[in-house]
Amino acid sequence: MGSAFSAVGLLTIVPVPAATSRDTSRLGRAAAFFPLVGLLLGAAAAALDAGLRQVLPISVASAIVLVVLALATGGLHLDGLADTADGLFARGGRTERLAAMRDSRTGAFGVGAIALVLLTEFAALERVGSAERATALVVGATLSRGAMAEALRWFAPARADGLAAAFAGGVRGIDAAVAGAVMALVAGALAPAGTAIVALSLALGVAIAVGSLARVRVGGITGDVCGAIGEIVFACELVAFSAGHA
Repeated sequence: MGSAFSAVGLLTIVPVPAATSRDTSRLGRAAAFFPLVGLLLGAAAAALDAGLRQVLPISVASAIVLVVLALATGGLHLDGLADTADGLFARGGRTERLAAMRDSRTGAFGVGAIALVLLTEFAALERVGSAERATALVVGATLSRGAMAEALRWFAPARADGLAAAFAGGVRGIDAAVAGAVMALVAGALAPAGTAIVALSLALGVAIAVGSLARVRVGGITGDVCGAIGEIVFACELVAFSAGHA
């Protein structure tokens, strides 16, 4: 259970002692539980959304749900998104880009990335049909966390220290396969076949695209890049579920 607790501690604000471990094998196995943590977050968000929509306009409910999701992760993924945007699009070479990624100050690219993703998430969630909102939130949260696990398996770390380096060599093929299976099962069970295929394709496509860009720009991925993948995938999933409701 240590790996499951590590996944919870890494992806949420829940205080789990195991999350402080840097044991490579434990962290690697934790990746298999990423989509399950996303499933729990999505289910909680869906329940909150259902309650809020009984007393609030759908736009207000959508905004509150997204804020609560961000708070539940400690803003970690949004921070990773900002740092990734600042780093990958910084001038200079690999060293300068990694330095920009680690800079605690958020630059113009980071602010723009957060604004774009949050606005996209809000606009999309607001347009998702009432009967599909729970599915969109659960599938989106599950696949976004699963995509992070897949990226950790597929791409080498950009530097020797940091979260991605701690995972390096620890995420086995079986861990990625389990994460992928959970992603497919959740999407297939909750969404129509066509929508599930699109959702899975988006999740894996974003992970490959962002991971590949990071490999070109800084030599690999970092914990920040994984956070960025999660946020971008979640936004894309909400857009997919909002299709047809314009």
